[in-house]
Amino acid sequence: MNKIVRTMALGIVVVAALVACPGQAYSRGFLSLGVGVPIGGYCGPSYYVPGYYATQVQQVLVTPGHYETRTETVLVAPAHYETRVTPAIERTMYDKYGWPQTVVVQPARTEQVLVPDRFEARTTQVFIPPVYASQPVQVYVPGYYAGGGYYSGASVFVGGRFRL
Repeated sequence: MNKIVRTMALGIVVVAALVACPGQAYSRGFLSLGVGVPIGGYCGPSYYVPGYYATQVQQVLVTPGHYETRTETVLVAPAHYETRVTPAIERTMYDKYGWPQTVVVQPARTEQVLVPDRFEARTTQVFIPPVYASQPVQVYVPGYYAGGGYYSGASVFVGGRFRL
């Protein structure tokens, strides 16, 4: 009875090897059989985690950067007082004998004059930087396969090749 069970187990292993990976189990007239024993442990079957929508905060451009032309009135010279000297006005007259006589018509004088502020209009190009705003956005995160179905450690393989 024990011999029958061992023969059936060997047959099941051969069939499983041929069905699982026929290209590797049988090649060029050789049949490879083996038994793997995990040392670390089995991670279990893989499973699919479906995709979902997540809310992320992203920077959104509201206004792009641009140049503006600005005209400004600039004070060039402030108001101040100036001293102005007016020279004397003289006239040469001749007396009854024909001799020249210098007569002062208006005497010399100085006066303080207020000079008002002086302004100029100046034009400049100014760069206005872009404006960004934080805005929540719905983003789709695609699904993926998780888990493993793989050995998480080393394994020992016992087997061999048999000629058919």
